[in-house]
Amino acid sequence: MVESLQRFKSSSGFGCILAHSMGLGKTLQVISFIDVIFRNTTAKSILCIVPINTIQNWMAEFDMWLPMKKNTDPSTSSQEECQNTEEIYHRTFNVFLLNDSYKTTVGRAKVIADWHDKGGVLLMGYEMYRLLTLRKFTLSRRKKKNKAGSKEIVIDLEEEDKKNEMAA
Repeated sequence: MVESLQRFKSSSGFGCILAHSMGLGKTLQVISFIDVIFRNTTAKSILCIVPINTIQNWMAEFDMWLPMKKNTDPSTSSQEECQNTEEIYHRTFNVFLLNDSYKTTVGRAKVIADWHDKGGVLLMGYEMYRLLTLRKFTLSRRKKKNKAGSKEIVIDLEEEDKKNEMAA
């Protein structure tokens, strides 16, 4: 994950796969680690890809172990404001949930854009991640002239990138 603060500062990103049997406390460990990262680094966004059947549990665990302070926006809260006299740590970041309730690409893109703009944690299932990363984007704005004339055709950007890599 993160080897040191020095390495964190010089890297464009980190990642890991954490998998094992149920009941070992992985969720709590990851939530704690995320809180430490946000409080002690300049990190803005973290993506957690989890099994879809546990995604609601992850959200509930964030709310249990690092609840939001009522009536506050985490992007404007200071660390002192996030702790109260009952010694409850309140999270200083947003948690976004991207699950199957978002049926359209536009709805999914809105959640991702909101996460990108505000920062925080984005929880997403494996299948949703696969769908979004393997999706082929096409544009009809780019035109190529074919032998039949100047008829507009759709260009697969992923195929174009592959062709350019092979040509280089």
